[in-house]
Amino acid sequence: MKVKYTLLACLISLALLCASLLPAYAATEYRSGIFTYALRTDGTAEITGVTFEEGQTRLDIPEQLDGHAVTSIGYYAMGNYADLQSVTLPETLTEIGNGAFSLCKALTDIKLPGGLKKIDTAAFFGCSSLKSVVIPQGVASIGNTAFRQCVSLESVLIPDSVTSIGKMAFFDCGSLSWIMLPQSMDSIGDMALGYYLDGEAQADPTFLVIGGSAAQSYAENNGLMYREALPYSTGDVNLDGKINIRDVAAIARHAAYFMQLTGEQYFAADTDGNGVVDINDATHLQRYLAEFEIILG
Repeated sequence: MKVKYTLLACLISLALLCASLLPAYAATEYRSGIFTYALRTDGTAEITGVTFEEGQTRLDIPEQLDGHAVTSIGYYAMGNYADLQSVTLPETLTEIGNGAFSLCKALTDIKLPGGLKKIDTAAFFGCSSLKSVVIPQGVASIGNTAFRQCVSLESVLIPDSVTSIGKMAFFDCGSLSWIMLPQSMDSIGDMALGYYLDGEAQADPTFLVIGGSAAQSYAENNGLMYREALPYSTGDVNLDGKINIRDVAAIARHAAYFMQLTGEQYFAADTDGNGVVDINDATHLQRYLAEFEIILG
């Protein structure tokens, strides 16, 4: 009798443990078009999978599925789909889950929506064609290995809302030579920045970390270069420690190249407010710099 009681107690304990690990949605999955989804406890939808058509390279995720707002992309929902090149995410999205786009090796273009709050573990792990990422204001943390082995990644913009970067978040991103971290940053995980894989993990002593005290501590502890983030340093496009006409030229070249490739508009650089980013914006910035240099000598 004692053995039976002990076994029953173990089963109850196991059931309670499993219940504590359940995700924030019911187990039932639903289908809407090419998407499968589950309902979260708040009634919103989490995408759990996609049935891609043969050769499909682009994916547009709607704001609603069967009347439920899409707020999350779940566990490996699109992971390891090698043909996916471009994704449009809905403005309703608040969370990109564990491994959601992991190993989408052809993915080159993704714009993260303004309402995003969480980028989970391995969300973009191994997206080896991804070239740039703009983290929206409101994201508080970047999960472990979130962008690990994004070997083509050249630029990352991290807003003030981000306070922590997980372990190996940008590990083995060989094209990323520098990163600017906000003053709000207080936690940077092991080998999160400036490390590459060559048989074993190694720090790149030429990798530049720009930021405040957390950035400085990380750089010094890992043998990386460090520069303090000055109030105007976001305009130092070529990282020569100055803001001058060379930065204007770099912005103009980048804007022309980026628009030629994708047609997207970076409205933060729309200095004259006409709705497009073009050479007029570079000229406007040039005039501003000229006035600034006259005032300060």
